[in-house]
Order: sequence, then C-alpha cells, then structure tokens
Amino acid sequence: IIAQYNVNAYLRGKHEKIDVEALEELGDSAIPSLVYLVDEMSETGSYKNYKQYSDVKKILNAKAQEFENEPLSLFKANIPALRAQKALEEGGYIKTEQAK
Repeated sequence: IIAQYNVNAYLRGKHEKIDVEALEELGDSAIPSLVYLVDEMSETGSYKNYKQYSDVKKILNAKAQEFENEPLSLFKANIPALRAQKALEEGGYIKTEQAK
C-alpha cells in the first residue's frame, strides 16, 4: 500500500521525486508498484527523472534475476513474493514457460 500510494502520488505530480531506495526496502511488496511505475513512465514518455527510472529498472532486473536463479519453493513462497513474481512476469522481466 505504501509503494502504491507513493507511485501514484509521483505519477500525478503530487511528489517531485520518488524515494527509490525507500521503496526498495519494502521488498517484494513494492515490486508490482515499481513495475507499474516503469510501465507508466515508458508509456507516457514522462521521464521526470531518468536516473530514478534507471534505478527502478535495475531493481526490477535484479529481482527478476533473483527469481530466475532461485525459483520460489514451498518454503520461500509468500503472498508478496508471489505477487512480485507475477508482476515481473507480466512486465516481461521474467520469461514464463510459455515464452521460453
């Protein structure tokens, strides 16, 4: 919820910049909002701050690599991790079995 609020406030112009590091600290629960942020910035071409865009892309690529290197197991799976993985798959950061 925190990540979603901050991303929406940033996209609507209520925040000048977004604290990428703070959102990264939220872990898997922030990933769907970060995927949405990058998609919106790409779609509208509104790169208010290219460094922030680049930083978010790095976070998403690193998380995708983490999921590809260590797929979720029964013991590691939780709701935020499953939502993060799904968002990364839908965003094209993780290749699904159908796309391979």
